[in-house]
Amino acid sequence: MTRVGVLGDAFITWGGGIDFLRTITDSLGHAPEAVDMHVLLPIHGPRLAIRSAVRSLIRRSTGAARVGNAITRDHVEEFIQDIQSYATVHRIDHGASAVAAIGQKLNLQGLVPAVRPLPTAFPIPWVGYLNDFQHRYYPEHFTAAERVQRDHVVSTMLQAARSVIVNGRTVAKDAALFFQTPARKYFLCLSALRHNQDGWMLLTTNRVPHQPQKTT
Repeated sequence: MTRVGVLGDAFITWGGGIDFLRTITDSLGHAPEAVDMHVLLPIHGPRLAIRSAVRSLIRRSTGAARVGNAITRDHVEEFIQDIQSYATVHRIDHGASAVAAIGQKLNLQGLVPAVRPLPTAFPIPWVGYLNDFQHRYYPEHFTAAERVQRDHVVSTMLQAARSVIVNGRTVAKDAALFFQTPARKYFLCLSALRHNQDGWMLLTTNRVPHQPQKTT
C-alpha cells in the first residue's frame, strides 16, 4: 500500500482551497490501488503562531483586509470530519521542516500537492501545483512586484518539481508557452478527475497531446 501525504499548506485558508483538497483526497480515496492517505494541515505549532501574529500585525498597521473567502477553524474541522473515514489527519506546524519531520516519521512515499517548491534536498518525493496564469493574461490586475513574484514561483516550481498538478490542459499549455519547461516534465490534469475516477490524465510538457493518456 502506497503511503501518501496530502499537503494543506495555503489551501486551508480559503474556501476554494478546501474544495481543491476535497478533490485531491477524494481522487486518492478512489484510486485503483489502496492508498494509505495522511493529510498534513499546518494549523498548530509555534512557527505558525508567530507567522499568524506577524501577518495580523501587518494588516492592522497597513489597514489591509484579508484576501479571499474568510475561513474559520470550524470550516477546517468540518473538512477534517468529512475525510477522516478514509484519511488520517495530522495537525502540524508551518514550514518545510515540519512537513519533512512528519513525513519521515510516517515513512511517506510521496507528497501532493506542493503549492510552493520544496527545498532541493527535501527527503520525500513531491508533486507540485500550478493554479493559473492570470497575471500574464490580465497584468492590469497585478502590481509589477506581484507579477515578478508569481513568475518566480512558477519558474522555480517547473524546475524543481518532477510532476505538476494543474487545473486543466490550458494551464499546462500556458506553462510551455510562457516558460522554458524541462523536457521530461509531466502535468497531471485535475479537471479529468471530475469525469474519471480511474486515474489521472497525463500531460507531457512542451507538446500537450489532444488526447492525453489515462494513467493510474
